[in-house]
Amino acid sequence: WMLTSLASRFLTSATHPKNMCNFDILAWYIDASRGDVGFSPHRDRQPDDIPKSFHRCSNEGDAGMAKYVTMWMALTDATPENSCLYVIPAEDDPGY
Repeated sequence: WMLTSLASRFLTSATHPKNMCNFDILAWYIDASRGDVGFSPHRDRQPDDIPKSFHRCSNEGDAGMAKYVTMWMALTDATPENSCLYVIPAEDDPGY
């Protein structure tokens, strides 16, 4: 829970003050020595209503900032071959 507390503070300060940790935590053990790998490329959250997934215009300058953020934290050795994330810039992602 200590890691979750630290991650929550980091995400709130790095994204938006209204974004808070909801403690939706998942964990996997990926043993690269056995040839285990993580997931194929995917989107963690498929918003049914894309406009509601972003903060609206306000005096805080937060228009267009995402309300939902996923954080990936490796607790074991991770390589591009077994677990690392791939990021697509928002302007190249037609669904965002």
